[in-house]
Amino acid sequence: AELIAQADAICVDSRARYLSWVNEQAGPTCTERYISYGLYTLYEDGVQKCNDAVTRGKALPPSMPKLEQAAADLAAAYAELVPLTQKAEDYYQQQDYKDDNCAKAKAMHPQLMAAFNKFIAAEKILSSELDGLKAQLDVKQLAQIEREQGKKLQWYTQNFMMNTRNLIRAVPKGNAASFDSTAYVAAFNSLQPAYDQLIEYSVAHADEASGAFW
Repeated sequence: AELIAQADAICVDSRARYLSWVNEQAGPTCTERYISYGLYTLYEDGVQKCNDAVTRGKALPPSMPKLEQAAADLAAAYAELVPLTQKAEDYYQQQDYKDDNCAKAKAMHPQLMAAFNKFIAAEKILSSELDGLKAQLDVKQLAQIEREQGKKLQWYTQNFMMNTRNLIRAVPKGNAASFDSTAYVAAFNSLQPAYDQLIEYSVAHADEASGAFW
């Protein structure tokens, strides 16, 4: 989770910025209208933070080889992207493509796309593994709340939030082609009654609900 928080957003944003003016398959021609957009550079200190997170994760039980490997792959891809994005951003901001007839732009493009794609592939696996663990934890926490408190406001709130996360997980990130409408509808159909139950309990137990922070 720490790895994703440190690296995911800025890598995705940098890639999106770059592809907003470059054709992914053809690569740059250096005649693009919005070439000055360049791309976003990545935080250099994020490399060490990602590596530290990988090390801590491996040292903690239980052993989760698939998740740990995805985290290591993510950190490696991020480390590869830091100098690449800096080099590319400097190149475009300084308009060096005017001096070399776009030669370095064309050479950098496959390197950038390969590194971005490695990051995205590792992030997808890591997110999937973390989502699965979080879903299991949600179920256990809900059962614990019921054992300790019964089905009261906290239980209905936790149940609603659990179903909300399930719905969010049913929406693919940045790839509409992988959208599973059946899974989405199933998640939504579970969320609706969870919401209705939360509202009904809150209305019926106004004193308890009015003391909640949110």
